[in-house]
Amino acid sequence: MAGNSYPEFIEFEKECQNAQFAAGILAWDQETKMPPGGAMERANQMATMAKWYHDYYTSDRMRVYLEELRRPDVFDALGPEEQTNVRETGWQYDREVAIPGSLVKEIAKHTSMSLETWKDARAKDDFSLFAPSLEKMIDLKVQVAEHIGYEDNIYDALIDEYEPGTRTKDVEVVFADLRERLVPIVKKILDSDVHPNEGILAQPWPLEKQKEFGIMVVTDIGYDWSRGRLDEAAHPFTSGAIDDVRITTRYNENDIRPALFANIHEAGHAMYQQGLDPEHYATPMGDAIGLGFHESQSRMWENLVGRSMPFWRHYYPKLQATFPGQVGNVSIEDFYAAANLVKPSLIRVEADEVTYNMHILIRFEVELAMMNGKVGVDEIPALWNEKYKSYLGIDVPSDADGCMQDIHWSMGIQGYFPTYTFGNLISVQLWNTMIKDIPDVWEQIEAGRFEPLLGWLNEKVHRPGRMYRTPDMLEHLTGEPMNADHWIGYIKEKFGPIYGVQL
Repeated sequence: MAGNSYPEFIEFEKECQNAQFAAGILAWDQETKMPPGGAMERANQMATMAKWYHDYYTSDRMRVYLEELRRPDVFDALGPEEQTNVRETGWQYDREVAIPGSLVKEIAKHTSMSLETWKDARAKDDFSLFAPSLEKMIDLKVQVAEHIGYEDNIYDALIDEYEPGTRTKDVEVVFADLRERLVPIVKKILDSDVHPNEGILAQPWPLEKQKEFGIMVVTDIGYDWSRGRLDEAAHPFTSGAIDDVRITTRYNENDIRPALFANIHEAGHAMYQQGLDPEHYATPMGDAIGLGFHESQSRMWENLVGRSMPFWRHYYPKLQATFPGQVGNVSIEDFYAAANLVKPSLIRVEADEVTYNMHILIRFEVELAMMNGKVGVDEIPALWNEKYKSYLGIDVPSDADGCMQDIHWSMGIQGYFPTYTFGNLISVQLWNTMIKDIPDVWEQIEAGRFEPLLGWLNEKVHRPGRMYRTPDMLEHLTGEPMNADHWIGYIKEKFGPIYGVQL
């Protein structure tokens, strides 16, 4: 009977994805627990896993399944969820089969070693130690793009992996619009007479108390510890799916912001993974839509919720009780202003909401030049520093806090950065839709009740898996394509009163 192979196909798909999940645990371990001397062994292990997955996924068995299930008469007879699994698996298969297995293995091995090189180079603030690894990674990713093919720009093949269907020209349109509308907003804020006291937050905070407070907040907003854990890493990240979703953070004993807001941010990612439908585990229907939507969840919890006044009306008395020496005599208004300080900064993950997208614009432009061969690896630090001076007015004091601050290039995930800005835009677009269904959401947050918001996200965003691609999902949920209008409106409404200016 037509489509009769679907049950066998979906079980085979699950086998493939389980191998990916296992590789993900190895990668998590490398970042959190692995002894430094294990780098070469781990590189070989990761290379073997990547090659095995690639060979399995591109096998004749998968090809035969897809040839049958993609036939119009068979595909049309499938249900919507089954069609989603076939469509998305087919998309992944087409990408995988275009790349030679030997190249997949080489990239996996180099990625594992490159990550360790990056850590060492960053610790020593010596870009020259990382440059050879980066140069090889660029060459490997160029090879991947050439095998996959692209329309107008080699970057198309890279960003498509993280946000399917997106093209470089689409990203350029988004950033051009944002830059034009954002620059005057930033100028008005920086020129205002209001200067929040950053010293409220940039002072000694006992690490153990930071950990206790962060765990309390993450628990309250809905992170399920029976299916997760929190560890420290050089660069915060989330790893896992549905029933084993791990988050990481990094602490600064002289500033509570990096760990606290990273905890909330990564919990946002993790609650998306934990909120996926377990019935569809290890299939596209049990996977996230794309990284733009994924980032929308982390940015929504970190910024729209975690930096809001209703959130701090609930948590500020608890913060004062935990840290009486730091904020016992500080008003909530002063703390709120400090938590929402707008100040051009060096570090992306510690940037404020208003200037954050400028950090992404810089990375996009550097990556575009890098992948198109318009800038040599040895020229990257100077180009990076030039753009930080031009766009944010900042002199970059070191490569460690400059072009080596992010983990991404060492991992070979060029094309990832634009999805952060997509996430910012989508987060507010979703919020403005959600608030129509939960009009008292701010009162609930002030009361410490986060279940209605998380429940709405579970139902509307998480459970549908990859039923829709990002543009279709946004149209389905909000009735609009992705645009900057909602985010710009939010920034004006929030930061105008804080800084006493009309934005």
